[in-house]
Amino acid sequence: MKPSLFFIAIFTSALSYAQTLDELWKKYGAGEYSYVLQHALKMESSQPNSLDLKLLIGRAYTANAEPSKALPYLHEVFEKDKGHRKAWAAGYLGSVYYLLSETARSRKYLSAAVDLNATETATRYAKNRATLFGYTEAFNQFRLVESEHIVFHFHPQYSGDIEAFVKEREQSFLKINSFFRSKMPKKVDFFVWDTKEHLKLTTGSPGGFARPEYCITHSDPDQTPGHELTHIISHYTNAIANKSILINEGTAVYFDQMPGSRLSKAKAVLKGKVADISIIRNWNARTLEEPVLYAVAGAFVEFLIEKEGKEKFLTFFKNQTLENARTVYNGKFDTLVAEFESRLEPIPLQLE
Repeated sequence: MKPSLFFIAIFTSALSYAQTLDELWKKYGAGEYSYVLQHALKMESSQPNSLDLKLLIGRAYTANAEPSKALPYLHEVFEKDKGHRKAWAAGYLGSVYYLLSETARSRKYLSAAVDLNATETATRYAKNRATLFGYTEAFNQFRLVESEHIVFHFHPQYSGDIEAFVKEREQSFLKINSFFRSKMPKKVDFFVWDTKEHLKLTTGSPGGFARPEYCITHSDPDQTPGHELTHIISHYTNAIANKSILINEGTAVYFDQMPGSRLSKAKAVLKGKVADISIIRNWNARTLEEPVLYAVAGAFVEFLIEKEGKEKFLTFFKNQTLENARTVYNGKFDTLVAEFESRLEPIPLQLE
């Protein structure tokens, strides 16, 4: 090969690599972690010293709920890099060790990421995780109570019956997981706040929430026993390719452990309201006000499970797209949707 052609080949190869890595980062940003790992691991042999690639693989393994596989990649980046990659690796090591229930190491690396202060986003990531995991001063006086599947963290001013709260949530966990049969990577960390105001002041959230990938929930006093637990448990039922807003929230409503028919509750919420209750149009949208969306979604999940059974629902739940719903329900999904919608009684919305 002539020298000029040789350098052209090298340049073309490097350019192709850069474009490919950039594309993989975009796929990572879109949540396609399995795709990223499949292609990034193939690139490893040709780019063994690329810290960008190692950081991508470490982050993808973390996001894909494979923390042990992420460790060697993140540690190598942390040890060899001196810039922003080191800070990101430290932040993700903090998350990985949290998932592995190694709290001391988790705190250490999140603190290191903050101290490095390499970029605004990397520092913010580490600070947010430190708050989410309960490592900041705001949590110093929280009371810890541990059950078989949950570690509870009670706000020091919580005035409810702690023993009854723990018993009810543990029973909820068992009931929900008897359906999903999930294998949890760790115990659920369940933060119990005395007021929504204190919750918002520390976490920035106006109400309770769950972060299923970390097996963690921050609960306000008004939340049901099972809603956020369902988000966490169902997340680990199997590899979930896609989540739908309507199905994800509807499942949490159905398993919230509150008594009564979800259909009856949806009818009560819709009474006298003008609402677009189309299942298809609300599949991945939050156009309805939250109480209406949650009520309709919960009733629809109840309908699917009661009409077609648990196993079919679990098969569909792994990939919550409309296309997969139509496949799993053997071509009659749209008929099921029409039947369900006919059972609701909103004031018809005139759509142009």
